[in-house]
Amino acid sequence: MSARGKLDELIQRKQILEARIALRRIECQIASAQLARPLAFVDRLHDGWERVAPWVKLAGPVIGVFATRRMSRSHFRRGKLGVLFSFLPVALDIWKGFNAVRPRRREEHEYEPMGASAGK
Repeated sequence: MSARGKLDELIQRKQILEARIALRRIECQIASAQLARPLAFVDRLHDGWERVAPWVKLAGPVIGVFATRRMSRSHFRRGKLGVLFSFLPVALDIWKGFNAVRPRRREEHEYEPMGASAGK
């Protein structure tokens, strides 16, 4: 085989390899889009909660007062409702602790692509 023939064969192999890489890249994009769908739902749910949370914080104590007046004291002393209300302050403290440590928005953080810090 001549040098030109070897060069043509290498060019053809390179084109096939580039086509495989392009196909694999498209497959990765599709797979990442499928993975991102549930995360996008959770993100929208969290954004919706952040819009409603101030109103819930305002209405919560009022609803609690009316609920306790409506129910008799015996509901709180025994049964599942009493256990739920006894653990509610602890659960809220844990939730507040998680929210205090968790970053608020994605815009506050600058993400570096992989390998970007290696050149520094």
